[in-house]
Amino acid sequence: MRILTAGFDHPRSEAIGQALSDAGHTVLSASGAASCRTLASSVACDLLLVPNDSIGEDALSWAPDLLGEVA
Repeated sequence: MRILTAGFDHPRSEAIGQALSDAGHTVLSASGAASCRTLASSVACDLLLVPNDSIGEDALSWAPDLLGEVA
């Protein structure tokens, strides 16, 4: 599964990415709308993972528009 993480700070993004990679997933990380746009233009993702806080809510305001129909 290709998973895009968005809105996590760098250390947390690395830790989550490593855990998901170890579980056999392909993980991409976007810190904001610009990086998400770049990734979305070149790779289709199956799942969007955001923090469960206000930063995650912010990511949910822009990421789905860029990614189309991602869970």
